Amino acid sequence: MIQHDEQRRKDTKRSEKKQRERQGRRDHTINYLKMSFGELEVLLVDAKGLKDTDLIGKLDPYVEIQYRDQQQKSKVAYKEGGNPRWNQKFKFKVHHPLENNSIRHKLVLRVMDRDTFSADDFVGEATINVGDVIAMGLEKGFMEVNPCKYRVVLSDKRYHGEIRVRITFKFNQDVMEWKKGALDLWIMQVLEEYIDSDLLS
Repeated sequence: MIQHDEQRRKDTKRSEKKQRERQGRRDHTINYLKMSFGELEVLLVDAKGLKDTDLIGKLDPYVEIQYRDQQQKSKVAYKEGGNPRWNQKFKFKVHHPLENNSIRHKLVLRVMDRDTFSADDFVGEATINVGDVIAMGLEKGFMEVNPCKYRVVLSDKRYHGEIRVRITFKFNQDVMEWKKGALDLWIMQVLEEYIDSDLLS
């Protein structure tokens, strides 16, 4: 009876240790998945020929910039009308660079006109596919596209001016070690769970 209890305690300790090790591997993998592969930097330079939405006075334009689920907003270029200058930088984390999907790797710049006594007006938007920039950055460690002009259009694609932006991607070198370690641990975890499953019973 005593030997049986002792064996049961040992089995319980082994099981608890195994569970802790598995949890540690899961946490390591989750941390890897949350870790950004790099950083996308957007330099919002200026815009030209933006169509005025105000009947009186000049445009007070600003830009809402969105990459995936991350969104940032520029300063308002008060009274600069259709040719505003911002020269403002924005940084976005890139978590899933290997997804071959232009929809997932698009940068949307939505130009708005700030109004004081009513809702802000939509001026137009520009869409930039940054998938190639990220892919080249992953290969080389760094990739920069000099300031380029992009069309600002309405939802019906009517031209409403142009906006100038510089795009830079910098790869996070620390990810390489995490990648190897997380993958090895994930394989071990899957094998252990498979062996312990009823599939082999």
